Amino acid sequence: MEILHIANFSKRDERFNYMKNISNIQEELGHSPILLLNKRPPEINFNVPNMRILPGKKINYLKLRLDKNIMHFIKNIDIAFAYTYSDLSLILYLKKKLKKNFKVVYILIDWRGTTGKGKRISKRIDKLIFLSEHERFLLSRKLRIKPDDSFVLFGNYPSFKCQGSNGIIKKYKIPGDSVKFLIHTDYLRANKPKEILNAISFLSDEDYKKSFFIFSGKEKDYTKLDLITYAKFKKVNSRCIFINPREREYPELFGLADVGLLFTKRRIKFPESIFQYMSCGIPVIVSNSGIISEIIDSPETGIIIQQDDEQGLSIAIANLINDKKLRTAIAKNAKAVFLKSYSYNKFKESSSLILNSLGFVKNMKNKTT
Repeated sequence: MEILHIANFSKRDERFNYMKNISNIQEELGHSPILLLNKRPPEINFNVPNMRILPGKKINYLKLRLDKNIMHFIKNIDIAFAYTYSDLSLILYLKKKLKKNFKVVYILIDWRGTTGKGKRISKRIDKLIFLSEHERFLLSRKLRIKPDDSFVLFGNYPSFKCQGSNGIIKKYKIPGDSVKFLIHTDYLRANKPKEILNAISFLSDEDYKKSFFIFSGKEKDYTKLDLITYAKFKKVNSRCIFINPREREYPELFGLADVGLLFTKRRIKFPESIFQYMSCGIPVIVSNSGIISEIIDSPETGIIIQQDDEQGLSIAIANLINDKKLRTAIAKNAKAVFLKSYSYNKFKESSSLILNSLGFVKNMKNKTT
């Protein structure tokens, strides 16, 4: 079966990774997926043999209706996956123009399909895929879709390899006897983790000396010097470091961490770092943002704090500093939930069900990761 994935990506790497993960599963299931993009998204490893690029173009369905490259890929496909609203419009137009009978699947990464025009178009879509149950609940009534016409498919977040290492402790001068908090995410200029620094400043002197906070992310995405200056202003700089580690160092950082921390005001759609913590057996403290409450069952599998509650965040940090049994219990529960509901095998099973629902049944290959 030939499958086309078409997307107009330009900003977030997570969108491309989501697309690549789905296509990899489909290839493993014995199908032939092709990825068609407008250009190379930034900072992505392009070791993807089944990807095609339209150089120097944007996938704008008004301009590309007669594009020979598009026509070539549309000609023999069985299913088309669209990731943005313009791509969906293009696919539906070409399906009608070429009088093809392929299936159309729309993954709702954007929300524009809920407009008046979008409601009409939604009737021509064979399946809708939502990123979470929360989004399906919000949009299904607006789109007036039947439950059987949609699926929820989280991204594929394979178990993250984590390993302890004394080398990383020496390199970044991390106190070995401290409770180590890992804040692993990339912060935008408008979303710097100052709330976390404020919460740290509320800790008692005793708890402060027992802890250590590792802020890891890309320096170009958040202003490192500004954070260092703010940490000094709050008098917490002696127990905080701000690093931009190499990719190969992340397994060691995760193996070192006692607690994961993700406190952000940004609406989270792709909770990759949370699943990394869960798969490594690291208890997490997270802000109630986006689909977090759907993943974390507080306090069994993590601790959820309201976004503006810095005092509550400080209390949660202190509790995990002083209660090792609580950290162990949360980590154990979180890992069990990850393996049951968000593992690679679960993602593969859900992807297979989606293809089967479209009438394309194929036996799964016996391949594991």
